[in-house]
Amino acid sequence: MSQNQMFINGAFADTAKKQQAEVVNPTDGSILGSGVVATKEDVAPLVAAAKAALKVWSKTTPAERAAALGRLSAAWEARSAEVAAAVSQEMGMPVGYSGIFNGFLPMATYGYYAELAGAIELETTQPALGREGSVILRKNP
Repeated sequence: MSQNQMFINGAFADTAKKQQAEVVNPTDGSILGSGVVATKEDVAPLVAAAKAALKVWSKTTPAERAAALGRLSAAWEARSAEVAAAVSQEMGMPVGYSGIFNGFLPMATYGYYAELAGAIELETTQPALGREGSVILRKNP
């Protein structure tokens, strides 16, 4: 598998120098593919895209974040065997370990935080201490 462009801000884009790096299987020396090498010139648009994404993400609700993490967990689970095999070839890691560390654990972590984010309450009403009435507790993200 080879990739000759970066994925940035939802689209593929060329790098400044279009330099490639080979990915070598350490167990047999075969070439698995290649990928782009980012340069200093490539950093500014990458950082700008990350900042723009953070502005959007920071305005999402816990429920929206939970849904996004849930989708990520499901997508990771669907491709976990493929990811485990690729990492095993790229790093020389036994595929059984790769299945755990690069397949199951990331998927489970995303799923855990999806459940956690879905359980966050931004506003709750609590009984007032030492008097009648109640207190509204608001949490700002």
